[in-house]
Amino acid sequence: RPIEFTTVWVESDTMEPAWENFLQRFERSAKSAGFTEDTALNLQSALHEMATNAVIHSRASVPALVGYAVRDKSAMFSVVDVGQGI
Repeated sequence: RPIEFTTVWVESDTMEPAWENFLQRFERSAKSAGFTEDTALNLQSALHEMATNAVIHSRASVPALVGYAVRDKSAMFSVVDVGQGI
């Protein structure tokens, strides 16, 4: 999928099959946009780390919003939370 969003409430959500599937779709999308397998995996790892940090450290009362957009030779992703911190 070239654009997708999901939410993550707690750290254990990042161990659920739905989250793993989300990450795999992002990785496949990055590869189809022209990234090497290693680069796509590194991007996926960065997205995972950012999402995990958001739910561990934000102490927000709502879930973190995680999304990505992939286009020809371009991959963007974001993790948004309304908790404490910068």
